[in-house]
Amino acid sequence: MDRELLQKVSNVLLNNWEEKSQDIKKTLNGLLKRKSNRNIILNLSEAIKSDMFTDKNKAVLIVTLALIRRDLDCKEEVENLLRKYNLINLLYGGLIKLLDGRSATFKIEVGWSYNSFENKYEFLERFPVPEHWRFIDLIITSSILIKEDTKKFEILLIKDSTNILLLNFLHGKRDWVISEGFIKKLLLDETCGLRRNIGFHMLLQPVERIIASGVKERTSKINLNKEIANFNVIFKDIPFKYKAEFLMNYFLVNKRQHEIPTFLAKEMVKSELVDSLVTEIASNKIRTLDDIYIVLFIIKSVRNRVNEDKSSKNKLYNSILKKMQGFIEEGKGIYTWDNHSESLFRIIYIILPKNYKKRLENIILKVKSTLMISKLDQLVRVDLYIHDQNRAVVLNGMLDVIIQEKSK
Repeated sequence: MDRELLQKVSNVLLNNWEEKSQDIKKTLNGLLKRKSNRNIILNLSEAIKSDMFTDKNKAVLIVTLALIRRDLDCKEEVENLLRKYNLINLLYGGLIKLLDGRSATFKIEVGWSYNSFENKYEFLERFPVPEHWRFIDLIITSSILIKEDTKKFEILLIKDSTNILLLNFLHGKRDWVISEGFIKKLLLDETCGLRRNIGFHMLLQPVERIIASGVKERTSKINLNKEIANFNVIFKDIPFKYKAEFLMNYFLVNKRQHEIPTFLAKEMVKSELVDSLVTEIASNKIRTLDDIYIVLFIIKSVRNRVNEDKSSKNKLYNSILKKMQGFIEEGKGIYTWDNHSESLFRIIYIILPKNYKKRLENIILKVKSTLMISKLDQLVRVDLYIHDQNRAVVLNGMLDVIIQEKSK
């Protein structure tokens, strides 16, 4: 193993991440002359001792990636060999250099789509293990650190500027006990909403696993209460704006669940979160009637059971009504009037307090009066007429529901 061969292997690996090669295994075997993993790592160890490489960390990483890439099932063998020749620490150093984004020539750049998701929790649920097969060699190589030193593995995940590892180790089988400190670092990340929501996902996972498996047995209920208590210990120290963000994101993503987690709903209706929740409701995360319904349902069903002042309630009801007003005035959020839309609107209308019901009706009537749906409009403003005619169907449907409910 010399510098020239190492550079060729590095180029093959980096090019494969840019544009997947069907012949990469054959190419790597050619470069490595089909030598065994043992012989290659032995040669690497000797080259390092002779100071052949100026960057020993990088050399160990490239060789390990190459061995994993040509045989995805050889992790255990490679891991044992690296440990035997005391190369694990150098592997860790190489991974840090590759992933922290500081090197101008030795780094990974990934064009993630998560920035287009205002609700980052939605991205995590919609795209589990993104880019997994593209970077499978890197993911397997990084997992070598789990058994060797979980603290270093967690440091690597934090320093990984690409977020490849965080996203890929979020789901699936968990091979290490995640430390409380690691989760807190993610939850409190001030610059990356994605990382904050990964932290919340990890914090909530033990609770969700028990709920998914069923809690009929007494032991399961005890374990569930224990995990909820663990959740609360960490969650209580999170800033209000982040709490509101996590809870809103979670309930919007899981709005069609048969049962909502009561302990999360109770967190969401605490008075100290009201101002932050108002901001969340005003955001583009609330896009449909379904979204408005789940937020309103939680506010109404849980808040009635706790001692809260009316001003907090009114702030939330006002923010929801304002969001509904935006839907109605801009023609967004409710694009067709069908049985589902009618049913949701009816429930929303029923839940709203009396004075908010009247304000909602006035908003609908005011917007309806501005629509271009006269015979003259049909003749001279055809496109606008068709657009407003569709909006009129929605508004008339809402008014019909209001009339029906008022007559009861």
